[in-house]
Amino acid sequence: MIFPNSKRLICAWHLQRNFASKFSSLATKNKALYDEALNLPFITHCDKFEETVTKLKSNNVLSETQLKYLEEKLIQKKHWAKSENLGTFVVGVSTTSRIESMHSILREKLNSNSRLCGVFEAFKDIEKTEVLNLMKEFERHKKNLNNNLSGGPLMNLIAKDYCPYIMQKLDQIMKKSINYKAQSTSNNTW
Repeated sequence: MIFPNSKRLICAWHLQRNFASKFSSLATKNKALYDEALNLPFITHCDKFEETVTKLKSNNVLSETQLKYLEEKLIQKKHWAKSENLGTFVVGVSTTSRIESMHSILREKLNSNSRLCGVFEAFKDIEKTEVLNLMKEFERHKKNLNNNLSGGPLMNLIAKDYCPYIMQKLDQIMKKSINYKAQSTSNNTW
């Protein structure tokens, strides 16, 4: 076994699609609750997760079949609920899409007659694809930070007491801090 301590997880995206299919009737009865049900795999706080499950069970909006399906999935929640796996190192991956992307490159490049050089080329292509995907993800993250921080509730609250110059400086510092970069602001403080 290569990774004897690895944990088997269920793809959150596929589970979300199954929830959408199984709970489709809920969308017409209670759209907000339906959206919460679809978000179950991605909820990071245990309290919020349990609150959503309680709502699903207690509002008499699910049929017996749907309740049974939910109960079956909840038995396995340690394999798919983000709130149950916060201590598990998953490199930010909760879906199989990256693995499927790598598999498609291998399928495209390799067959039973492939030489060892072809295998190395396929792995180089996978690495290149993953690096490009990560770069795009970081760019998207930076773009979202630039769009969202300035008009956020915290910045609006602070803006009541400070001039635009201070707000501009504070905005830059906030963006850097959210990007997980430490920046010295004065001697011996961070």
